Amino acid sequence: MEENMENNIKRRGMKEIRAYAKQRPKVFTVYVILRLLVVAVLVRSAMLQEYESMFVCLLVLVLFMLPSFLERKLKIELPDTLEIIILVFIFAAEILGELECYFIQYPNWDTILHTTSGFLCAAIGFSLVNLLNKDNRISLRLSPLYMAIAAFCFSMTIGVLWEFIEFSADRLFLLDMDGTIYNENSIFEGTLDFLSQIEKNGGRYIFITNNSSKSVKDYVEKVNRMGITADASHFYTSSQATAFYLQENYPGQTVFCMGTRSLVAELEQNGIHGAAIRDVAEADRADKIRIGCKISNITSEHDAGVAYLFRGIFCIKAD
Repeated sequence: MEENMENNIKRRGMKEIRAYAKQRPKVFTVYVILRLLVVAVLVRSAMLQEYESMFVCLLVLVLFMLPSFLERKLKIELPDTLEIIILVFIFAAEILGELECYFIQYPNWDTILHTTSGFLCAAIGFSLVNLLNKDNRISLRLSPLYMAIAAFCFSMTIGVLWEFIEFSADRLFLLDMDGTIYNENSIFEGTLDFLSQIEKNGGRYIFITNNSSKSVKDYVEKVNRMGITADASHFYTSSQATAFYLQENYPGQTVFCMGTRSLVAELEQNGIHGAAIRDVAEADRADKIRIGCKISNITSEHDAGVAYLFRGIFCIKAD
């Protein structure tokens, strides 16, 4: 009995798909092609273990179903051209723009999408007003001029709201340091103006680095000498990330640290027990070996660290 019900549901579903493909062949063809492309990207992302990309692909597949879902629920029919543009826009923004890095490879890609979205919002606004005009339950009849003005206002409103969202998202800037803000001890031209402009616009900047040889205090002093106004809250280093990881996953365990004195001080400041152990004779108390980006020139310490790797002690490298 249950098998018969499942078979009936499958047959009914296939009939609906065939009917939709026959009724709207252009939309159906574009939908199938784009969906297959997204599935291919999803499979590639799964093979490469790129879980964020997999999530984006799944989100796009859901968004692809949104127009037809709204049509069924609201009992409306979007123009074929409008629905195709919506599907292509979603694909161009998320798959090509985000995952395939078109925003970086093609400087005008963002401008193209913004321009397209403006016309798209206008078309959606016009279609919504037009649906009211065609609804027999509503006696109101709007003139073409009014419909055009309403579509324009709808497009402008959506555009302004989107800019508010983008502005809120763009207020935090994560900046690399060496090679981006400065080169060794020389600050790049325009850096101070750039940082000042961020603050004037109500934004905030945070410096990030994978060089664990220096502590946050060292970095604060270095950028202050270059004229950059910053304190410890403006930095996030690989040492801090490692300390956070150890606290979350291995609380209370002893660490044998191989690295600079600044690195040891940074770990101790972040509550890592045993971070100051540098005497090889005491290293037997270590549960974890923490290797810094730049290892100190202490041969016995280095040899001890390698020995404990072979002994089975878990090793964490921070760069």
